[in-house]
Amino acid sequence: MNDPPQGAEADEPQHAGTHKKNKCHENPPLNQLPQAGDEQTAKGRNDISTRSRSCAHAANYSPQAATAQAILGRSDEVGVAFTAGVCLTPTEFMIGLHAHAEKPAAAEVVRAMVRELDLAGLPYELEASTAPLAGKSSSLDIADLAERCELLVVMGGDGTILRAVQKLRDAIPTVFGINIGTLGFLTCLGSGEVQRAVECIRKRDYIVSPRNLMQAELVEKDGAARTFFALNDVVVSRGERSQLVQIRVGLDDLPLTDYNADGLIVSTPTGSTAYSISAGGPILMPDCGCFVITPICPHVLSIRSVVMSDASVIKMQVAKPGQTVTVSVDSQSCGQLGIGDLLVLKKSP
Repeated sequence: MNDPPQGAEADEPQHAGTHKKNKCHENPPLNQLPQAGDEQTAKGRNDISTRSRSCAHAANYSPQAATAQAILGRSDEVGVAFTAGVCLTPTEFMIGLHAHAEKPAAAEVVRAMVRELDLAGLPYELEASTAPLAGKSSSLDIADLAERCELLVVMGGDGTILRAVQKLRDAIPTVFGINIGTLGFLTCLGSGEVQRAVECIRKRDYIVSPRNLMQAELVEKDGAARTFFALNDVVVSRGERSQLVQIRVGLDDLPLTDYNADGLIVSTPTGSTAYSISAGGPILMPDCGCFVITPICPHVLSIRSVVMSDASVIKMQVAKPGQTVTVSVDSQSCGQLGIGDLLVLKKSP
């Protein structure tokens, strides 16, 4: 994600026109929510497509976290809806807790989160590997937890969030990230700001940022197919081989070009500031509705990144006999692409 703007006011996050700020002073705390049937029941949702994903942001964070970002939540499942500028949250607001249990600071942060949620009187459930860190037990895996909650608090770094997304099924709640990792571009607040995080959740003092996922379908020559979803990017690379690979790319059944390179990065707007920018790709605004193909060390100097609508269907094949490339989705290896195989990329339906 983009670096935070310098000098941003703590209570006025500087987002580039992609978010709607929650007027939290007009909203009751979670324990004073309107009951079912009240006139204030939300009648509309934010302008998110039926299968889009959303991000929760803490709105009154420090300048160091001025671009606080979380992720994902299908609009028909999301726990926070915007209507007339006022955020209304369902009365049954369950919070899920998931942490990278192997992080040294994880236990302390989880215990602090549980303590603050108890003090605030907010309901929560823990994922199975997270519960022991707080002296509790749970049988819920991350996918089961996501189906039971409206807000998923993920304690870790960007990698923790990306891995969590890979394990989720259809129901993806809004994700609120607390950084206890190395990189925290996708998180809302730091590990020392747990009390502030719970206060933001209690008052619903955060911003929801919709983020689309990319669907990757790997079709083998025998017809077998596997489907994956990426928040950041899909990378096709030469792997351990030391020579260039030739990858044929088409858009909407029309040929684009053959790339001779170390590989290709196909990125969403969210991932445009990850691997893609390191390879010389452009920065895409979160709501631009685009994908970008960025070659990795191309052999032809004139070949640069290509930006296309996310309504496009991108097809990739290995063009040179005898070559095999590795396919990775959000840094997780997903398989090999060889002669006769096909990789189809498109916006998640």
